[in-house]
Amino acid sequence: MEQLKQLFSEQKAKFLAQETIVEKAEAEELKNNNLLEAFQNELNELALRTKSKISQGETLTADEYVELKNADSGLKARIEYHKSAAVDLSNNTYQAKSKLLELKNQANLTRQKIVKSEAEKLINEVIEKNKDVLSKIFTLLSL
Repeated sequence: MEQLKQLFSEQKAKFLAQETIVEKAEAEELKNNNLLEAFQNELNELALRTKSKISQGETLTADEYVELKNADSGLKARIEYHKSAAVDLSNNTYQAKSKLLELKNQANLTRQKIVKSEAEKLINEVIEKNKDVLSKIFTLLSL
């Protein structure tokens, strides 16, 4: 019984450590997704500002055009990078959650063994203490 309780304590500690890993992975994934969204919004705003300027009949200077192209290229590169990172982070989070579920199931099985063993022990004690009473009950029921 003590071995089972020790095993359960170890499994619980592993579960809690893995839970922390999952939380960190989710936080990192959320941070990346927020950055991706911010870069996409910035790219959209850049396009809107440019369209607005052109629709008002203004022309872009060479410097403005170069600045616009550089900003556009930079944002697109960042977006591409963060999309790629999002896939990797999503996979990491999935693997961490899978391991967490596996650890939870192992701990639950160990806990079930402990509870079953303790319940059997208590039932046997009750039967032993009340042997005479139970014998009388069974005798009366068999009549």
